[in-house]
Amino acid sequence: AQQLLDGKIIGWFQGPEEYGPRSLGNRCILADARSVANREEINRRKGRELWIPLGVSCLEECGAGYFERWQPTPFMTRTFSVRGDQQQLIPAAVHADGTCRVQSLAPHAPGLFRKTVECYYGLCGTGLVLNSSLNRHSEPIVHRPAEAMELVLQEVIDELVIGDGIIKIKT
Repeated sequence: AQQLLDGKIIGWFQGPEEYGPRSLGNRCILADARSVANREEINRRKGRELWIPLGVSCLEECGAGYFERWQPTPFMTRTFSVRGDQQQLIPAAVHADGTCRVQSLAPHAPGLFRKTVECYYGLCGTGLVLNSSLNRHSEPIVHRPAEAMELVLQEVIDELVIGDGIIKIKT
């Protein structure tokens, strides 16, 4: 959580691989949504056009404060209009049309992912983080730890959280 606040782009590799089109907390790239520069930097590092929007993972109980007509969406399959007063607070998460694609994190969600977002919320008061798939543009989401480590070496991500460890290149 502190690394996100410090502007780091974090690779997240936990547990079994997810099934489906979205990164839902096991294979993802995370960043602070309060800086639009983070969206641009993730897209640059992944080799995507700079305008491509990113989704977010949001604590379920915080969703109504950020989004209109909020309802839980654990599989990141819905977009919501971002409340006008919140758009300037989370600019990296807001698409050109004022919406955001959201994954809700239920209070009972198991594992380190929910706990990390809770900790981040406790540190800065923002209950969501940018969430992009753990891969480069046009490549599959990483399957093995070695593939995730390649993203550290290629400087796609600054650090890799794998299990309960953190891997980074010391510079």
